Amino acid sequence: MGQATAITQMRHLPPLIISVGAVLLVMSLLGCATVLESTTRVTAMRLAYYFILPFVGGVLLILSGTTLMGINSSSLQRSYAAVGRKKVEKERSKMLNVMLSDEERRILDLIKESPKGALQSELAIKSGFSKVKMHRMLKKLEAKELITRGRFGITNKVFLN
Repeated sequence: MGQATAITQMRHLPPLIISVGAVLLVMSLLGCATVLESTTRVTAMRLAYYFILPFVGGVLLILSGTTLMGINSSSLQRSYAAVGRKKVEKERSKMLNVMLSDEERRILDLIKESPKGALQSELAIKSGFSKVKMHRMLKKLEAKELITRGRFGITNKVFLN
């Protein structure tokens, strides 16, 4: 959250940078006109000082300002999206705790312990449920789209969604 607030506090900076770049571009055009209108000799040094340096500086400032605007907006979107995902995840876990029985919660906790998936036969042993009851419980959890099962030899491997 700290990164998002820092970015929102700096949101006025890119337009300011772009404005300064535009002023430099105008100054370079006026400087070029001044150099060309003068009765003295046009030297490379005078042309560089009055036209080329302000022109290049203005272009660089405009480019960097537009880049910063893109970075700020994308960073804000990512940070707001992350906050939104966390809220959705909290609400989902609250709903699941209400919707699940104690036995189903216990099975999900056992599956969470093994990140590479748990074998259905091992879940039955660890939970103390019979193989038939484990099959029925996993079928309910699969219908709720909380887990997926895949064949693994003569048993199933269970993964969290």
